[in-house]
Amino acid sequence: MIDWTGTELIMEFPYYKWRDMKTGARVTSTMHEFDTKIKGAVKLDNGLTFNFGLESDKLYSGKSSATAMPGYNPSTNKFTSYSRDIDNTILTVSGPFAGGNLMFGRWQNTIWLGVVTKSYYSGAQYGYTSNKLKGHLSYGSPEPDAGSSLLPTNTSINWGAVDATYSPDKKTDLVGVYYRTRSCNSSYVAADIYEGGFRRDMGDGFILYGDYAQSSRTEQNSAYLLMLNWGKADYKKPESHAWYIMDIYNGKNASLKSNYDLKDYTYGQKGITLLYQYVPKKNIRYTSEYISAKPIDKANANYTRIRWFYWEVEFFY
Repeated sequence: MIDWTGTELIMEFPYYKWRDMKTGARVTSTMHEFDTKIKGAVKLDNGLTFNFGLESDKLYSGKSSATAMPGYNPSTNKFTSYSRDIDNTILTVSGPFAGGNLMFGRWQNTIWLGVVTKSYYSGAQYGYTSNKLKGHLSYGSPEPDAGSSLLPTNTSINWGAVDATYSPDKKTDLVGVYYRTRSCNSSYVAADIYEGGFRRDMGDGFILYGDYAQSSRTEQNSAYLLMLNWGKADYKKPESHAWYIMDIYNGKNASLKSNYDLKDYTYGQKGITLLYQYVPKKNIRYTSEYISAKPIDKANANYTRIRWFYWEVEFFY
């Protein structure tokens, strides 16, 4: 029997507003996206689990007066539009092994809070749990990310990661992660990334998160996140909601592929994010997000600030 939990239809409506550093002009852009994600799992009596996922989306771009924003096409006065056919996002087989769980295949490997990576990843992962300690050993090949010096698009990269979470009590998690990238391309400089973070349940629905990462690159090699969360928008519970406020600093050479929209691989980026989620009815979740970001390398950046308003509606089945 197939468990279809997680299948959803997503409608996204981003709205960008930024100021050109050279001209001082205010610039806006609108986009909307329709995204369908199908997820399923087959669990066998012998303990093996097969997970699969398919995704298809269409992005429509609105007009803009931008002239230097990434993805802008001056001949059409629009941002790049794309249509993606069905893409295999998850295909894994997992089962018990040596007191833990061993998984092979392709999936989105978001380690810890995703400050360092959220990349789709083909490889293997071993997960373990021992008393108050749990973690994973991961090795494989992630998808490249345009503009990233750590995951360049013209180079095949492999990376391994070791993550561990220690929970001294039910309200506290302490996390440590080590990443190592490598490539058969002699021009690629291997990188080491060290990451440490925490989660603290403060009571009354408030949870505080912190994370810091640093790579072996020589400039803009650090990133940090401080996040306060209140509530949980569970799509199975009508009228549940959640608030998030985040302070983010993302150096251009600090992460593999950050999970957060506040990032810039050319100039680096720092700023704040406010996010609200609400479940009006079961299996429907609304998300709104506001981002205000500035470049870290102000002297060379082609903008002084970006403001991003984002709306999303998810339908779960």
